[in-house]
Amino acid sequence: MLSRTLLRTPSRALNALSRANTLSTRNQTRLLSTSSARHADDKLNKVSANITQPKSQGASQAMLYATGLTDADLSKAQVGISSVWYEGNPCNMHLMDLSGLVRESVAKAGLVPYRFNTIGVSDGISMGTTGMRYSLQSREIIADSIETGGPGMPEMLKPSSAIMGAGLGKDVALLTDGRFSGGSHGFIIGHIVPEAMEGGPIALVQDGDEITIDAEKRIIDLEISKEEMEKRRKAWKAPEPRYTKGTLAKYAKLVSNASTGCVTDGAIA
Repeated sequence: MLSRTLLRTPSRALNALSRANTLSTRNQTRLLSTSSARHADDKLNKVSANITQPKSQGASQAMLYATGLTDADLSKAQVGISSVWYEGNPCNMHLMDLSGLVRESVAKAGLVPYRFNTIGVSDGISMGTTGMRYSLQSREIIADSIETGGPGMPEMLKPSSAIMGAGLGKDVALLTDGRFSGGSHGFIIGHIVPEAMEGGPIALVQDGDEITIDAEKRIIDLEISKEEMEKRRKAWKAPEPRYTKGTLAKYAKLVSNASTGCVTDGAIA
């Protein structure tokens, strides 16, 4: 699809966005600070005590003894250490060693560390294949993991790489209802909602249309009349779903859009 794009991006707007991001990060750091005073009656093992202390949980305690815990350890708080390590991805393969250092530090603090792994899919290796659709869908806890149309919100590494590889990074904008990560750069805008599969404006763009992107006003406008927009909307037909069975089909039926977190619980309630 070929469209002309007008960009209005004053430097003060970019500076403002940069300052806002810095402030947000600092505020989050304060919220996560552990320097606040603790009460004498606070217990770190409030959760783990539900299985380590009651005599009725003997089976639970037997399993914990089998992992190497002692009687003294059962009175300590347990800390889960999530490691997304696996050997098939150069981005992740070093994380087992890093989690080992975290484990040692947790143990030195008088706590019980337990490492656990997660499913891993490489965006880079699976780029351009159906495997990309399972990258985030396999880890539902990530907020922007799924959307209806893909589904699975495939990362747009391939088209952005094509634009940059052709030397058009400064001249061509990429707007998509897919997602991006740190591996992407250039004039790119993702997570467009409503997405094309739901008949959002992005589905109605045609070759030769003019699109205005104004970073200062925070708007993206398709420069056609309301009458033309309505005409296209009436003529639009939803594409057939890419998947009709399996987890991707289920997610496509349940998931909300990217602006509301791509959660799957809303449709069930």
